[in-house]
Amino acid sequence: MILRRLYLCGLTCCLAACGGGTSNGASPVSPGGPSDVPDPAPTKLFVDRTDETGIEFLAGYKTSKGVSDIMKYCGGVASGDIDGDGLVDLFFIKGDIDRPGLYLNEGNNRYREVAAEWGVDIQDHKGCGPAFADVNGDGRLDLFVGGIDGDRSYLLVQQKNNLGQWRFIDKTQEYGLAELVSPNTISASFGDYDGDGWLDLFLGHWGTPESVPKEHLWRNLSGERFENVTAEAGLAQHMIQQPNNTAVLGAGVDYSFSGAFSDINNDRCPDLLVIGDFTTSQVFLNRCDGVFEKYLSDVIDVDNGMGGATGDLDNDGDLDWFVSGIATAAGQGNRLYQNNHQSAQSYAQMFTDVSKDKNIVDGGWGWGACFADFDNNGWLDIFHVNGWQAGLFGSSYADDRSRLYMAQTDAESAFPHYLEKSLALGITDRTQGRGVVCFDSDNDGDVDIVTANGIFDEGLIPFKFYQNTHADAGASSSRHLRIQLRGAYPNTAAIGSKILVVSSRMTQMREVTANSNFVSNNPAIQYVGLPQGDSAETIEVRWRDGRISVLHGPFSGMHITIDHPDRKF
Repeated sequence: MILRRLYLCGLTCCLAACGGGTSNGASPVSPGGPSDVPDPAPTKLFVDRTDETGIEFLAGYKTSKGVSDIMKYCGGVASGDIDGDGLVDLFFIKGDIDRPGLYLNEGNNRYREVAAEWGVDIQDHKGCGPAFADVNGDGRLDLFVGGIDGDRSYLLVQQKNNLGQWRFIDKTQEYGLAELVSPNTISASFGDYDGDGWLDLFLGHWGTPESVPKEHLWRNLSGERFENVTAEAGLAQHMIQQPNNTAVLGAGVDYSFSGAFSDINNDRCPDLLVIGDFTTSQVFLNRCDGVFEKYLSDVIDVDNGMGGATGDLDNDGDLDWFVSGIATAAGQGNRLYQNNHQSAQSYAQMFTDVSKDKNIVDGGWGWGACFADFDNNGWLDIFHVNGWQAGLFGSSYADDRSRLYMAQTDAESAFPHYLEKSLALGITDRTQGRGVVCFDSDNDGDVDIVTANGIFDEGLIPFKFYQNTHADAGASSSRHLRIQLRGAYPNTAAIGSKILVVSSRMTQMREVTANSNFVSNNPAIQYVGLPQGDSAETIEVRWRDGRISVLHGPFSGMHITIDHPDRKF
């Protein structure tokens, strides 16, 4: 392995520059790399390896009263490297028939269940929307788990026990989150909205009556406690919106599913994109003074927002927004909003709805979604899971399949058109999908997919694992970069920072986030594909605090760790 220290722009960056290497002196091939004996050349981009992961569990509810709609769409999966070994681990909700499952990634797409060993002892709990984030700045991922149907939420913080082992400890009470009175906490997203370095928390509370106090935005107070600042930040008055006439609980109800902290206007202050059911999705612009203002535009018109993702789909330097929905004969369905910040004359013109033009509206009944460059060609693709037991709008969604929209473009800087290729590329899943995580499970340079299914029938497969075989299929394994930022205290994962990867043919941008895809979250590690024959000439990091680091290449086929210049550990 090649290990170099680069001193650029007065800043120090740590680079591990051989395929699979890390900055801690690991072997050139990462512990999650391909096995010594390669698989036969696959015919599909994705192969279902669910049965080979070692993950086995049942999911369901004990109730004799019938499973509610909220129970049917809740559950989920969180992802993150909890033990710092360079491999992404998984946490699954199982309903209340068993405690949640914590699975350590042991390499080569094999996982081991360690919930009891690691102190995760949540019993008889109807959980939803788990998320990993470092809430106290110690460099270790902590875990939030929402509760539904009146069950409490949990904040589990990593601490060392008397044997010096890192384990999860229930700190919900100490951190002020036991004060939640909303009966349903659907999802959690983390981001530093006020610029103090500490990761704040946004919660979705679908099904909560208007009479209940608004409990959506929680400010992190020096890593010791969370304070409800929904009203002070200007959000409380907007969280209950007038829904359309299909709203199952009527008016006067919170229909927020999830939120995303994303800097959509490039002012370094993360804005808030809230996905809500029954036409209640909203965008809030961060004034950079601790207060949000509602973005007023007729463009944001998604009928039934479920899950979503943000990313630079057209490689123009600003973040576009995808929202999954319910496809109907009336033209409702998914929405894709192109960000025109670079050329817009006003904020009202910042987004353009390009859903129909880009061929992504008809996505069935969509839920969790993610952006990833699955074929490593330099353009982000779109994936989302699907399904609902009951029919609606004259359509049936019980046998709905996942959707994989692959970017198609010949230009170096144009918004792609998308072709739906799930079946053609090997994703045949027709289970009741809810959450999704897109990450490189085996550290081989391509992005794999894990889905979490609805929890309402023990006969259903609770999850799916699709291995991306791009690196195994003879495609150039050097057409990727795996970039991990290590931020300064207390934002140790550099949440809110942006990475610009410049090659001879394009500039790609990634934002490091800890947002909800819908009852699920991706790791903070960023994956960048490169066009055939291309390599990255420079990598520029724009840290959340305004500092800038620049690395000069060429870079290709590398796992790269970049430290903030002020990082002390």
